[in-house]
Amino acid sequence: MIRHQRPLHKRIVKGRDIKRPKGRYLRWYEDDLNRGQVVTVNEVLRMYWDHAKLEEVTRSSCAAMFGVLAEKIGHLTVADIDGRIALKYARERGESGATVTGFGRTAPTKLGPATDTTVWKEWKWLRASVRFAIKLGIVEPQYAIASLVTRPSRHKDARWLSKTEVVRILELMYARRYARPPFSLAAYRFVLIAIYTGARRTAIEHLKWKDIDWEAGTLDFRIPGKASRVKRRVKIKMMPELIEALRLERAEENTANDVRVLGDYTGDVFKTVTRSLANIGYPNVNPHMFRHTWATLAVQDGVPSKQAADYLGMSEQTFRDTYAHHDPNYNSAAVNRRFGPSASEEVQDPNGSSQG
Repeated sequence: MIRHQRPLHKRIVKGRDIKRPKGRYLRWYEDDLNRGQVVTVNEVLRMYWDHAKLEEVTRSSCAAMFGVLAEKIGHLTVADIDGRIALKYARERGESGATVTGFGRTAPTKLGPATDTTVWKEWKWLRASVRFAIKLGIVEPQYAIASLVTRPSRHKDARWLSKTEVVRILELMYARRYARPPFSLAAYRFVLIAIYTGARRTAIEHLKWKDIDWEAGTLDFRIPGKASRVKRRVKIKMMPELIEALRLERAEENTANDVRVLGDYTGDVFKTVTRSLANIGYPNVNPHMFRHTWATLAVQDGVPSKQAADYLGMSEQTFRDTYAHHDPNYNSAAVNRRFGPSASEEVQDPNGSSQG
């Protein structure tokens, strides 16, 4: 059972420890403390949504996921969540939709059946909410939720684009950038930056005009004050073509430097870009493919793996494991092997004499 600690509760009621995070959060749930109830999934979801430092772009993209979790399993306690519940949740979400409310929504929203990737994302937010409650001391560590729903492969073939395809996509996206603003404009700018930098979706989403140093020709994807993680964000030099294209975009937009490069669009960028690519004749291309494309073309052009890995914000080992096979000289040493002795070796005759 996950129960709040009574001694801590008594100190909170008397007015002490309120400034401490653990006490401050627990006081918001005094009614449950008095009843001695266990913590429910809905409580940890609401706690994480209300008090975690989520950026506005993240909130808009994950609000529906929080609502679905609250509707489907919000009545359960954190201790009830196990593999059986996870599989049942995944099966039901794939077969039926849901009507969600709250979490930033002013009216009920109907959602259709979810894909495997969406289910994985929803479960990821549940895990994050529980970890947040554990950090505050409201849920005991042994009730942390494991990754019970396996993430499917979003990119089944991890396809990459040729240079000809890249040029054609940029031309078509540029021609349609004002077809349906702000959707089409955000999609074009996303594709432009993704093709020339290979950056991840979230890094491009949060990029602001002030993060561009025009004199030095650099893009800074890093978040000030945020520690570097495995999928780290980096500061990179821009290609001349990208600098010129972004200068043109900046000249046409009379906004403050603190505005996002993608403009005021706050919807699901992945879906918007995928839909825009399908409209120009590339239905099988998705935004993450541009990252694969940048890395693949870099290997084919002979860029050292260390430099390419640093540019993409990944470890050199990960880069080698994922993209090294695109090198034209990959496995050349193995292919050029020959059976038999080399010129410098001598073969011993069974009779004892040596042969050159």
